[in-house]
Amino acid sequence: MNRTSSHLSWWRRYGGWLLLGAAFIYMFALNNWTPWHRDDYEYALIWQTLVPIESFHDVMTSLARHYQMHGGRMVAFFVLDNFLRWPKVWFNIANALCFILMALGLSWHSAGRIEKLPAPARIAAVLLALWYTLPHFGEVAVWMCGSTVYLWTMTIMVWFLLPYHFSLRPTRTLADSYWAAGAMFLLGILAGWGEENASLATLVAAAAVTLYSWRKGQRYRWQIAGVVGSVLGFIALVVAPGNFVRVAEVSASIGRRIGNQFAGNGEMMLYILPLIFMWMLAYRQIAISRYGRNATAPSGSKRPLYIAGALAAVLAVSYATDGFVGRWFGDGLIAIVHALGLLKPKTVRLLQNLGSGVEEMGLYLLLIWLVYRLLRRRFMLTPAVTKTAGWRLTFRTLWNQYPPMRFLLITAALAAVSNLAMLGAPTFPARASMFAVLCLIAGTVGLYDVPVVRRTFAREQRFIVGIILLITLPFLLGTLYFTVRIYEIDQARMAYIRDARAQGYTSVELEALPFTQRMLRHIFYVELDNGVSQYGLKRYYGLEELTIRK
Repeated sequence: MNRTSSHLSWWRRYGGWLLLGAAFIYMFALNNWTPWHRDDYEYALIWQTLVPIESFHDVMTSLARHYQMHGGRMVAFFVLDNFLRWPKVWFNIANALCFILMALGLSWHSAGRIEKLPAPARIAAVLLALWYTLPHFGEVAVWMCGSTVYLWTMTIMVWFLLPYHFSLRPTRTLADSYWAAGAMFLLGILAGWGEENASLATLVAAAAVTLYSWRKGQRYRWQIAGVVGSVLGFIALVVAPGNFVRVAEVSASIGRRIGNQFAGNGEMMLYILPLIFMWMLAYRQIAISRYGRNATAPSGSKRPLYIAGALAAVLAVSYATDGFVGRWFGDGLIAIVHALGLLKPKTVRLLQNLGSGVEEMGLYLLLIWLVYRLLRRRFMLTPAVTKTAGWRLTFRTLWNQYPPMRFLLITAALAAVSNLAMLGAPTFPARASMFAVLCLIAGTVGLYDVPVVRRTFAREQRFIVGIILLITLPFLLGTLYFTVRIYEIDQARMAYIRDARAQGYTSVELEALPFTQRMLRHIFYVELDNGVSQYGLKRYYGLEELTIRK
């Protein structure tokens, strides 16, 4: 064996763990430079008091008050309240580790088995999917309050569902012992007592697998125990008196809730565009492997690629500097609305906010489209090549003959259950679609096990890695750079507030942040003139007034 093949063999064995290690270091860095923000200050106090949480007794007191007055997410806030009374470094380590556990759990779901030496390509695909498709990444995976509510609870759900998933595969499942049943019962309580729509979808999945096993004559104690535990946890989650207090404050008609479905799912679709494009590529690869090609060479002009690349470069320069494209766009919209005689102060703010997001969203959409078009040409999967084969490939063929595609369709159904459950809520924020996205990530990465898909990606491995590095490295570095800048400014602000309070002042004025970049919401920091942003902060520091000088 020569040196090159030896290195490749070593990478195939240990590369997955090395990638997870690198992801842990990066996530620790992001967490380390992310300050307390918004709800963190509110939850650092015993709920609805001005008393700081300083002991485990305080944690339990706060949770009891929260359960009665605001909501039932006790698992998430038990974790949050405890970490808020310790030095933040412990949370930084634990949250980075939780992210790695999420990635590993999704990888095993996609493989349908536990891989002690996870494939580097599979781990890389999961990590990239988490980075690019999680809605509001900074809010749900880095920020303290958001990550305990979403990342932590859903990591529990992902791992809770692993034995259920494996029981459907020809792989070894849990031993049907009382120990296993007890463990699954406890894990089920935690999974059911997490986040409402995600916990419901988890319960539905576990119950469906259990019923399926019963129909096949396979009755496992641990399956039943897990379902019972998740039912009890879910009941404890939704019957909390605080839920009814909060719902009474924010109500919505059924028409509004249906409208929320379009808005929430529509925003999720923007985030999962990379997954959708991967489905399209996999579908075309399967089609031509079965029915052949219409032609043997790519067709179509490369001009759209060059134009899109040039536009992406302009947007990147604008985003990295003073946002001139967004400013021009916003000012142009304001001029048009003014000419129509419809200009109001609120409209100006809305149009300015719209303009400030042009670079981020435009750059994201252009780069995703560019990568898809480049891969489509590279794989020779253009419409001219796949037209006939694509029409001949049926849903039944995919379901019956391609288990990874069947798994993707099942995860899509589970994602739909999770999002439809939001009909029970008066609002549907994008972060609530996180569990649906996690399901789709597991299903999409599972397509790697379709032989023709694996061969195609392996053949173009260097090209794919090059594109990924070209796009992702600047994204990672930019996110870290702006996170550090916000952290430094926030620390200076908090020092100023503490000094002002020490001198007896209850009113402070702060300089506005000098930039608006949030790296496609991979950074969660809402300026402190926002009502929610300053509410807990003012209570925590004993301020009466906080203003931002712009």
